[in-house]
Amino acid sequence: MTAGTEAGSPVLAVRGPLMRLAAWRVTGVSDGARRPSDACSRVVVVEVALRSTRSVLGLVFSRRVVRNSLQVSVAVGCMLNAVNQGRQLLAGRELPWLHLALNFLVPYCVSTYAAVRNECERRKATRGHG
Repeated sequence: MTAGTEAGSPVLAVRGPLMRLAAWRVTGVSDGARRPSDACSRVVVVEVALRSTRSVLGLVFSRRVVRNSLQVSVAVGCMLNAVNQGRQLLAGRELPWLHLALNFLVPYCVSTYAAVRNECERRKATRGHG
């Protein structure tokens, strides 16, 4: 979807629920208040952010990150459940299922976040030295 045809009018391009692009059309800009180079830089910044979001989501759902996060989640989740619900488990009482699930979900999310952040930092450092 695109809107705006005049010089300097806003342009909207929608390419899915996570990606929205808002920029200024560069063609025919004649007033001194807005330079075409400024408009172009706005487009580039937004497009980089969109590529970055796609890249991060790709990392979040990559096989390596999911596998490692699941391993951490199982190990840490079992320990947390043993510490937090150990007495109830040994006594045979009903367990709080929400707490059991959260004891696995939280380590998964933390591990995924750490892995994605480390990979993004590594890529940034590699780009900066290349």
